Amino acid sequence: MTLLLATAMAITAFLAFVYLLTNSGIPHNPDEWFFLKGTQAALDGDLGSVQRHGWLYSVLLSPFYALSALIPRLGSFQSSVLLTMLVTALTAGLLYLLLTDLGASPALGAVSSLAYGLGTLAWPYSHYLFREPLAAFLLLFSFFASARFYRGGHPAILILGLVSFFASIAVKGTLLAFLPFWAGLTLVVLLSRYGHSHPSSRLTNVNRWLRQIDQVPAGWLWFILFVVVWMLMAAVVVAAAVVGESAPDVLQRGPNLVNFIALWVSPGWGLLPFAPVLLIAFFGAPSFMRRHPVLTFAAIGGSLLYVLAASGSRFWWGYWGYGPRQLLPLIPLLCLPMPDGLRWLHKRLGAAGKAIAVALIALSIAIQAVGVVVPFSEYAREVLLPANIAGPDVAWNLRMWPPLAMLRFARPEILDPAWIVDRTGGSVRIDWRALLPALAGSVLSLLWLISVVRSKRQRRAGALLVSGMLVLAWFPVAVLAAQASYLDERYQPDMGFASAAERVRQEGQPGDLLITDLWTDNLSGPVVGMLNYCRAGCPPRLDLTRETLTDRETDWQNEHLSDLDGYSRAWLVLERVPEGDPNSIVEQWLGTVGFPEGCEWTGPQVRLCRFNLQPGDLLETGVQDIVFEGQVTLDQAVIRHVSQQPAAYAVAPGDTMQVELVWRAQETIPEDLVVSLQVLGPADELIAGIDRRPGGGFRPLPTWEPGERVLDRFSITLPEDLPFGTFKLAVLLYDPENGRRLPVLMNGEAGSDVAVLRHFEVLPRETP
Repeated sequence: MTLLLATAMAITAFLAFVYLLTNSGIPHNPDEWFFLKGTQAALDGDLGSVQRHGWLYSVLLSPFYALSALIPRLGSFQSSVLLTMLVTALTAGLLYLLLTDLGASPALGAVSSLAYGLGTLAWPYSHYLFREPLAAFLLLFSFFASARFYRGGHPAILILGLVSFFASIAVKGTLLAFLPFWAGLTLVVLLSRYGHSHPSSRLTNVNRWLRQIDQVPAGWLWFILFVVVWMLMAAVVVAAAVVGESAPDVLQRGPNLVNFIALWVSPGWGLLPFAPVLLIAFFGAPSFMRRHPVLTFAAIGGSLLYVLAASGSRFWWGYWGYGPRQLLPLIPLLCLPMPDGLRWLHKRLGAAGKAIAVALIALSIAIQAVGVVVPFSEYAREVLLPANIAGPDVAWNLRMWPPLAMLRFARPEILDPAWIVDRTGGSVRIDWRALLPALAGSVLSLLWLISVVRSKRQRRAGALLVSGMLVLAWFPVAVLAAQASYLDERYQPDMGFASAAERVRQEGQPGDLLITDLWTDNLSGPVVGMLNYCRAGCPPRLDLTRETLTDRETDWQNEHLSDLDGYSRAWLVLERVPEGDPNSIVEQWLGTVGFPEGCEWTGPQVRLCRFNLQPGDLLETGVQDIVFEGQVTLDQAVIRHVSQQPAAYAVAPGDTMQVELVWRAQETIPEDLVVSLQVLGPADELIAGIDRRPGGGFRPLPTWEPGERVLDRFSITLPEDLPFGTFKLAVLLYDPENGRRLPVLMNGEAGSDVAVLRHFEVLPRETP
């Protein structure tokens, strides 16, 4: 057992270094940010804000996430992704232990577990913060515990298996499909152990019957298995129809036979086109089933029910680039017959069988490598979106098979590994700080794995010691490599993320909220940039993806109003979104529920805006009679005051003035004029101001219809060092092309080019 454990640890170390070697250093899906948000909530003690789905994953991520506050220059995302890599590698090591426990030779067990780790979806998803890798590990451990207890293990391991199984459900609720199968397996194991321990018991006959299951022909067992699965599925569907709308959406729709088949064999959705190595397990399934019928029934039967129950889903996330990610927890269980398949190929086909096995493994590894080094966003943008196809058109279209299509984008300038730091001009520049530790670790661990598999009995203790040291050494090496990839050029200071994070850290206050505006064209930028550069110094974060808001939520504005409760200010981070962009729906929404304090470009690609969310005390409201050059009328002005002192009515330094203006065009206006709201000093010097096009930049004057009323909202914070005295709140319109200000007509009389809305006195701040 010592040598087997050493081999499992060597497999874990090798795969962990390989995963680190090909790590991109950035996320590719909003789900990862949801988990990070839940992790931050867990660290803050706000367990009520942790997502219900995958909450256990957020809790387990917490210590890794906290590393970013302890290790200089290490971003939150990079520290968190270490857990996913490690768990995925541990799953392969655990699979090796289970395979050898079931009778596979150490060599075949090692090849099978490595084929799982390198030739299936486990490799790409080891890089990202999805909950599937952890769910796969926990589910596999529950089956391992049952098998170990059946062969004479301590009862404590069965209890651990029970905890592990329900923990897997806490991570991914759809694994409830395994409950009847796992419970049946556990019951059989308990009855078998009880019959051995009490020969005179009536359960002896039950135990003898269980032993005789081995005599059932394989074909009949498969037939019975399918019948039971479908009967269970029918019972679930009937139960869902009885409870009506309270059932999960997937169950209400019921299973879909076409989707069920597609999830196994279609080019767009199927497991086999993404992981052909699973065919080896298919060849070995009859032999494995004859030797372990109950375990086969539980593992394969649960997998079939899982896929069948989920086949009613409208959309399978992940199939664009890496295959159906939802099936990832099943893959370790589907790999259980792989050693039998390797034996079958060698026994029946000899050298040709070995060649077939090697070809399937090599092809699968190549497919996963393409999925790792080529960003799937390139495939989606260049192949799927231009063709305007989805659903079944993707599932059964061989030309849309992502690995094949993604080969077109395997160009140096878009390759994804973090150690490629310069992709310009068709060439690459490598950051050896990130590459060398992982490369050296993978080579050393592979050489040690070969040595351990071939080692003799007298080397068992030394093998375990060295394998353990390799696993322990992986973590500091991974931290060093993650630090090296932290300063990804996509988030360098000249892009603006570092400057935006620095401003939020310096000017942030209690009650602030950080909102990232996302779009599927480039999902990672705002979140990763702020995660990396803020680390523990930024306010709580709310991530809003425009595609999700527009495609899935009919009234998203009201849906997300509650997310703003309790916050006084909001910072909005936008990437490559200019002022007035009609697609900037989050910015428009915040401009209607809050008072914009202004935006600025912190770099070539990043714009940072701030909004005051809490309306202040009313200072003045009234109908105005202000006309700008006979073209634009200011019909109304509402002025509010937000004080930093709860009971203060006098304006003090650092207070905020909130202004609502109602404009009306008297005629069509061709000029694209800019509104300037200003605080002027006693000598009309500029103290503070906001300049932008009307309506938060979204309603330029040429779009106004004659007689149309347009609402404009502003928020100006007075400087903390403002001297005491009398000041003016004024507004003006000017042409940005030449700076010409429009003359103002107030109450029928010609005045200057500035309309004064209110005089106000600034007094010293009261001392508590």
